[in-house]
Amino acid sequence: MTRAFFGALAGIVVWASLWMLANGVLANVFPDEARVFREGGSLTHVRYLGAALAFSAPCSLIAGTVTEGIAKERARSAAVIATLVLVTWMIFTQAQFWERMPAWYHVSLIVLLAALMPRSSWPVNGSPSNPGSD
Repeated sequence: MTRAFFGALAGIVVWASLWMLANGVLANVFPDEARVFREGGSLTHVRYLGAALAFSAPCSLIAGTVTEGIAKERARSAAVIATLVLVTWMIFTQAQFWERMPAWYHVSLIVLLAALMPRSSWPVNGSPSNPGSD
């Protein structure tokens, strides 16, 4: 139980840290868009939003791998718990910016997080058709 808790916690911290790093990279690559957004404007630049979605996939996969690596025998449960916490947090966060970004971006970001994080170790621990140890 302790490993599952710390695995889920580590996954959440890793995802948030990688996401902040990704946003820093995006702000440097797209400084005008980042400035407009910081000043309260809308962010609709498709290349920026597409790059953000592209960054979200490895954030989710890495965080899921860390979660499941720490949780070991409770890997699937820990990954699902971490995913639920992050999706809840993401829904709350995205709702704050709903008017400033397109709906397709908000929905895609949440779906990618929910789909990829708990599945990060399928090649290692099994797959839906061939479950692993959890």
